[in-house]
Amino acid sequence: MAEKAISEFFEQGGKEFLEQFETTLNCASVCKTPLFYVSRSVKDGPPVQDCFEPLIEKFDQPVFCVITLLTGLLCLGAMIASFPLMTGFDEKNDMMGEP
Repeated sequence: MAEKAISEFFEQGGKEFLEQFETTLNCASVCKTPLFYVSRSVKDGPPVQDCFEPLIEKFDQPVFCVITLLTGLLCLGAMIASFPLMTGFDEKNDMMGEP
């Protein structure tokens, strides 16, 4: 099962995705530091850090914080606004007092 997921990841552009991380952030992998890079030479030595910390540092800017906050508030508002759809206003003896 894991082998199939890995081959699908690489078939759908996963190698290019990891290569971009390695070149722009000077790191390897995302979850844990691997023994080798995907695209860089072994002569460069083993990776010293995974890409999680550099990725967080790259997006640690006020603009991204504001966008994330606004998106969260929008989703929360959409969730609250959807409650009336689930209460059954169209049934007999609904909340509007109409039989």
